[in-house]
Amino acid sequence: MSRLRRAVGAALLLVGALCLLPVAPMAQSGAPEGLEIGAAEWDRLASRAEAVVNAAAASDSALLVLRSQLEEWRAAAVGEQERIGPRIDQLSAQIEALGPAEADAGDETGTAALRRADLESRLAQANAPYRIAAEVIRRAEGLVAEIDGILDERERQRLVRLGPSPLNPANWSGLPEYLSAQFGAAAGEVADSWSREAQRRLAQEKLPLILLYLVVGGVLLTRVRNLVVRVEKRISRNLDGPDAQGLALLLSLVSDLAFPVLGLWALVLAVDASGLAFVNSGRVMQALPLAGFLAFGGRWISEFAFSDSEAGLLKSRLGSEWIDSARFAARAIGIVWGVQVLAAALPDPRTAQPDLDALIAFPFVLAASYFAFRISRLLLAHAAAAPPEGEEGGWDRTVTLLAWIVTVVAAAAPALAAIGYGDGAGRLIYPSLFTLALFAAYFALNRMLLGCYSSVLKAVGAGRAARGAGLVKLVLGILLAAAMVPAAAIAWGASDADLAEYWALFSEGVLVGGQRITAADLLTFVAVFLAGAVATNMSQTVLRNSILPGTHLDPGAQKAVVTGAGYVGIVLSAVLAVSFAGLDLTNLAIVAGALSVGIGFGLQAIVSNFVSGIILLIERPINEGDWIEAGGISGTVRRISVRSTLIETFDRATVVVPNNDIMSGQVTNWTLGNRYCRIRIPVGVAYGTDPWEVERILLEIAQSHDAVLDDPAPAAIFMGFGSSSLDFELRVYLRDVNYFLSAKSQINFAVAERFAEAGISIPFPQRDVWIRGRGDEAEELPPAAGKEGA
Repeated sequence: MSRLRRAVGAALLLVGALCLLPVAPMAQSGAPEGLEIGAAEWDRLASRAEAVVNAAAASDSALLVLRSQLEEWRAAAVGEQERIGPRIDQLSAQIEALGPAEADAGDETGTAALRRADLESRLAQANAPYRIAAEVIRRAEGLVAEIDGILDERERQRLVRLGPSPLNPANWSGLPEYLSAQFGAAAGEVADSWSREAQRRLAQEKLPLILLYLVVGGVLLTRVRNLVVRVEKRISRNLDGPDAQGLALLLSLVSDLAFPVLGLWALVLAVDASGLAFVNSGRVMQALPLAGFLAFGGRWISEFAFSDSEAGLLKSRLGSEWIDSARFAARAIGIVWGVQVLAAALPDPRTAQPDLDALIAFPFVLAASYFAFRISRLLLAHAAAAPPEGEEGGWDRTVTLLAWIVTVVAAAAPALAAIGYGDGAGRLIYPSLFTLALFAAYFALNRMLLGCYSSVLKAVGAGRAARGAGLVKLVLGILLAAAMVPAAAIAWGASDADLAEYWALFSEGVLVGGQRITAADLLTFVAVFLAGAVATNMSQTVLRNSILPGTHLDPGAQKAVVTGAGYVGIVLSAVLAVSFAGLDLTNLAIVAGALSVGIGFGLQAIVSNFVSGIILLIERPINEGDWIEAGGISGTVRRISVRSTLIETFDRATVVVPNNDIMSGQVTNWTLGNRYCRIRIPVGVAYGTDPWEVERILLEIAQSHDAVLDDPAPAAIFMGFGSSSLDFELRVYLRDVNYFLSAKSQINFAVAERFAEAGISIPFPQRDVWIRGRGDEAEELPPAAGKEGA
């Protein structure tokens, strides 16, 4: 049960903090600091540990206590080396600066020799405790490794130990007396305590405190949930989407899990204050919050995992009956597991009988396996059902895989317990269920954190930043997944020592370019960079929505300012993150400089486009929304990035043009200074038409059009005498280039209509075709079909 308690403790820490550091540094409150106690006490501890290891007869708890003491000494020795190491390096550097000892012969005063002797004496004094610390570290690590080996071997023996089969009635003979003795011991403690006058007087003196704990526990267990549910409904009416889901999950976590567990803890404090619980009953009371966590946790996860709303992990495809069945099975697992924790805490370790304890644990393994099997069948039915329209079926393969894994575990655990491998069955079914619960809890907590993050940003006016903060979402998901690894590892049998060892290896970091980068450095870098990125997004939102709209800058300039602020903010965030993390990038800069020579040749086009994009954003020869012609492409600029420009043609096609092509080529911007444009409409009339009449009609048509400017005034130019027409050209200025085609078409329609009313004809070229045959005589063309005999 200690493994389960530590795993649940890790999960509780996860609920309280996003980034869980599973194992604290090894320096503890009782550890000797600086090895000031002396080598004698260390020798006594190490000798005792060697004797215990050689005998291999101590209990697991005694070995764990001894191991903890050795780790304290090892941590103190490491701290001693870290404290003395810089001093030794400094003294060694000073001695090296004096040069070789032969150079002292030329010093008539002997000052260099005296200085060398003094430095060597101080170096010897510093080296002595450093070597002692190194010996302590090596000896402690060796003893800890031997203790871990003993504990691991005992764990393996327990897993493969074949006990009595719970299916054989002959093995039940001593079970009633064993249960009666255990319950009787706990009940007898309470009755004996209450029978003492001093104990009753002490309980009466603490009656106000006891009543306070009882009231608080009762309120947290019964009344708070209804209040939070009402608040959740009110929030759901005012919010929608991920924000409402995140806040709803947070409130349900508080009301369905945190407050009930705190309520049980308040009841435990009330019993403890009364003094009625002692050794046996005290163990049960201490296990009560853990049992409540399992029961209430099963309820909370079941309501999130199986739902008919968008907030659920698995939206029901089979109706409300499927939801009710799945939730009942999940809640039943939590209750069964909680009762099993209370039953496992009841026996006194000094008088416990492993064979009878395995018989007691068998019904719980059987019940947990049954409900787990029920969940696996429901999951398979859900995955087999056709997904509703609009719902992606990508989850189905994952759900199916998990369902089959649970099926195998639910079938194997009772079989192992029935044979007699009760400990192995418990180590299989409960960690599997705990891992499955962690899997569902990951999505619940991830959705909760992202929803709350989005709500906070929207509350401060940065809603657009919340939608675009993909990097923040990715990092939160990674940190949350990493934080759950220790809880899963502990549930599957990892000890605190194993996690401490992995954490120490992780904390040592890696050597990159002469710079050691540790986990703390990476976490600091990520935290500072994320804070800077969020601040940059919020600043861009404020600029975009509040500050820049009040200026006289055009939309393109506002976009350039917002984009430039984003690049500056990201660069500053990276610089500050490197500074706060304490990373020395000098050596990395040398390596990067060498690599940049070779990489630069392959990235010339990208760098050129990047620089061109910066120039475009600064000089702004084109802006978003402009109508441009570049490289044979004509359309509207939709977005300018640092690498390319997106142009939407009039065919509604989006063309990606590299910025370097725009900067190095010829670009026609129809809307840079203004939206005015001039159109030319050629018109030809037949010979014999009055040209002044044609001019008058053309000018009247132009002046009557709404899109044509009065200044500059329209002009009808007599261009000359064509081969078959008098050629005119109507030139007009439009107030908006976007009306270019529509205005030209409307004017052409008006010209055709007015010319028809005035009897002015628009000529067209005519040709007579003659076909000559032999003898230079013209041949008569055959009559057209249908005109014979005309």
